[in-house]
Amino acid sequence: MKIVKRYSVMFGKKRENECLLKPYILYRTGISMSDAAQIIKKNIFTDDQRRTVEEIVRCGEDFVECYRKWLSFRNFEDCLNELAIKESRKNWNYRGFCEVCETESQFLVDYEYADYRDGIGTVPNWRERLVCPSCWCNNRMRFLIGKVKREFRTGMKVCLYESDTPVYVRLKEWLPDIRVIGNSEANDENVDLLISNDLLGKSIDYRGAFKDANRRLNKSGKLIFYVPFNANSQKTIEGENCVYGWDLLQTLKECGFSDAYGVAYFGINEGYLGYLQLYFEAIK
Repeated sequence: MKIVKRYSVMFGKKRENECLLKPYILYRTGISMSDAAQIIKKNIFTDDQRRTVEEIVRCGEDFVECYRKWLSFRNFEDCLNELAIKESRKNWNYRGFCEVCETESQFLVDYEYADYRDGIGTVPNWRERLVCPSCWCNNRMRFLIGKVKREFRTGMKVCLYESDTPVYVRLKEWLPDIRVIGNSEANDENVDLLISNDLLGKSIDYRGAFKDANRRLNKSGKLIFYVPFNANSQKTIEGENCVYGWDLLQTLKECGFSDAYGVAYFGINEGYLGYLQLYFEAIK
């Protein structure tokens, strides 16, 4: 089985924006995809580089800076995909730590919802795959649940916009007092953390939805959410399924939030691949 690579690695006096991975490849036999990924990430990246990193972005220029600074992460993804293609693998496992299960897991990677990139070909939809076989949460869901766990403090009131996804099920197991917005039995006012997993992107009146979210939060409360977002666009494309642009941040402020920003993130140890993923935070 031909799947291991040999790289020229640049550490120490690496020039700014120079990639860590070089395309000098030697395929060898007898190692699984999961083990190959472990070998690559542990030999290419330092302990600090393998930890999940998050960086606030407030405009397209910030995003471009992140893009350049984190090129080695995308090269890592391309390397894994190239290994799978060479082996004609339709699915394989990526070993990482699941913040939902709070243990090591073998995340499923396949080509369902696959993307296509010029010069590369078919690539996994990292955001929607990397599924944990124990909790059945994909990459995006696992990160969001982990984010809530990291943000939560005893006594906080947490509300969620959905009740029919693994995000709700797993958060409810961990935090039985979590409430669902719109549930007639829920006290969904004076909320400390308000969580939306892509649902706000489906609202036709998104300004009204953001104003309502602001109303539900207590002073200094926070809205954490995903929405469909085009980092190359300044303007939101409105419609039944909005695709947001950078004007989203100003819209949030116009809806009453004191601050709003995107957060780019990537995590090798936790399997938060998908260069570059964004979630958003809005502070009352």
